[in-house]
Order: sequence, then C-alpha cells, then structure tokens
Amino acid sequence: MFSSLQYMHYWSKDFNWEEAVQETKDGAANRKLTGECHFLWKSTRLQLMTLAENIKVMLTELWKKVCLFLLRNGDRQIQREKIEPCACQSYFHAIGGGEQREKPAPSIFYYCCNLLKVQPGDCMMVSDTLETDVQGGLNAGLKATVWINKNGIVPLKSSPLLHYMVSSVLELPALLQKVYTTKSGCPLKAHKRAWLWTSESMCRVWTKKS
Repeated sequence: MFSSLQYMHYWSKDFNWEEAVQETKDGAANRKLTGECHFLWKSTRLQLMTLAENIKVMLTELWKKVCLFLLRNGDRQIQREKIEPCACQSYFHAIGGGEQREKPAPSIFYYCCNLLKVQPGDCMMVSDTLETDVQGGLNAGLKATVWINKNGIVPLKSSPLLHYMVSSVLELPALLQKVYTTKSGCPLKAHKRAWLWTSESMCRVWTKKS
C-alpha cells in the first residue's frame, strides 16, 4: 500500500502520515487519505492489542515474586491508547514515566525505582529496544538489562552490551532465580526487587498480534 509502511508502525500523528502519503503520491498532499489511513491503522492496531493467555499467566505469577513497573515513554495520551486496550493495568504494581525525561536518560529509571522504593541495583530493565531502553538501563546502573530479541537479530558491534538476551517473554521467569539470588545462595526478598517493562515492547511482543 505504501512504500513508507515501516514508518507508519511507529508514527501515529497525522503530520507523519501525511509525509508518508506524499512520498507515495509523488509529493502530492491528500489530507482525506491521510486521515483515513491513520484511522484504519489505529483502529486495527487497537483491536489486536490483547494479551495472550500464557502472558497473563506469566505476569500473574511474576506479580507475586517481583514488583512490576510498566514504563511508558513520550506522550501520555498516545501511551494510554496502547495500554488500555491490552487491559494490562492490573498486572503491574505501577505505571508511569512519561512525565520525566525520555529514555535513555537515567533519570526516568531513577524515578521508577523511587516509586517502587527499590534501589537501581536491584532492578531489571526488560525491553525489545537496545538503543533507548537497554542503554538507559545501563546508564542508570540497573542490576540487569534483558533484550527480547524474538527475531534473532544479530546486535551491531556498536550496540549496548546487555546482560541477557531472550527470544520470548515466556523465558523471563527462568531468569528470576538466576538474577535475584544472593551470593549466599538465598533469593532476594520480593519487595526489594523490581522489573521495569516498557509499554512499547509490550505492544510489540506481548500481544496476540505478534
């Protein structure tokens, strides 16, 4: 349909859609087509944003063992439009972050840790984005960063040096015991550990559409 379809996956504001339409129409603007494409993309995307049952089970179990924070970046309204269709709010102890500086600034991660009353050194970052989320976790000195690499992408030499890589979110519970075991072999108390998840990665790799 569009040569700029890859852009549309990330951009939701009308002026970005207009640029994509102009590119495929030899520079000609078409506000009506822009609006129709944006509406179709948005409505279809929201219909598909439903947490799979196995993801719900995993989050329910993790909720008992670790503080879960859903970290959103950027415009609050756009992020809310992603989160609410998933009906995922009850699976997290807290949701926030959009009011702070955007990732990879460490301040947004410190903000999350303060809300959960945990130390950065006891917190993990889970995301499918290396350049902002994983890099931000490294900048903030978090205990570990986890990259969800479901497409088997080979990281560039310039990519951040992450701690763990998994191909599916369903592999995450297995990391819990490994990451949160003290030097004495005892697991760290649940209220002292936390995982940060991003709303963007949730929409891309947790829902049924993926």
